[in-house]
Amino acid sequence: MRIACYLFILIYFISCGQTFKLDLRDRIFFRKIKTTSIEVEWYTYSAAWANFSDVVTVKKGNILDTVCISDNIADLYVVDSNKIVIGFYGFPARYMDPIKIRQKVLESPIIIDTTYIPPPPHARYGF
Repeated sequence: MRIACYLFILIYFISCGQTFKLDLRDRIFFRKIKTTSIEVEWYTYSAAWANFSDVVTVKKGNILDTVCISDNIADLYVVDSNKIVIGFYGFPARYMDPIKIRQKVLESPIIIDTTYIPPPPHARYGF
């Protein structure tokens, strides 16, 4: 009985020690693009206890800036080593609310492409 009591207390203290803070290790990268002048990252956070939007950031030298946080990003690429093109399924949105994206971030123009079409759902063939 004492072993079960000690085990319960140990499990209780271990489970209460979770901070639920996001760490850089929790990122899942969809794409990293490094050019001569900028570095662009498209990622989301991985956590079993929450749902996160995708994040696009730009780094130039030691300066890091967020371009957008959205749920419907389809693609990301860089043209002419400076122009950032972000493709969206429809208009940029986060949790179904439209968002505005700046036209320039760290002297890099942002081009928004809203012509992407989401893939059709897959048919289920069994259980």
